[in-house]
Amino acid sequence: MSNSGSELVTTVDGLVEALGGTVKVAEWAGTKHTAVSNWRSDGFIPPGWHLRLLVECWRRGVVVDTVKVFGLSPEEAAVLRDGVSRFVASAA
Repeated sequence: MSNSGSELVTTVDGLVEALGGTVKVAEWAGTKHTAVSNWRSDGFIPPGWHLRLLVECWRRGVVVDTVKVFGLSPEEAAVLRDGVSRFVASAA
C-alpha cells in the first residue's frame, strides 16, 4: 500500500486510492477485490472495517476525515480525536 502523505482523504474512493487501490486494499484486508469495489461504488465501508482501516491510515500517514469517510457524527469524531490525544500525551 502506498503512503499519500498528509493530504486529507474525504471519500471512500479517495481512501482506497490512498492505500494503493482496490486490489492492494483487498489483499491487505484478506477479502475479494469485488468487496472493495463495492465500497467504492457505494461510497460506504461496512463499520466492521473502520477501525482496521483507520489504524492502517495512521500507520501510513494518511489523514482521514472520519465524518465523511466513515460516517461518524461530528461528536463521535471529536471523542475519537480526544481519545487519541490523551493516549499520545500519556505515552510521551
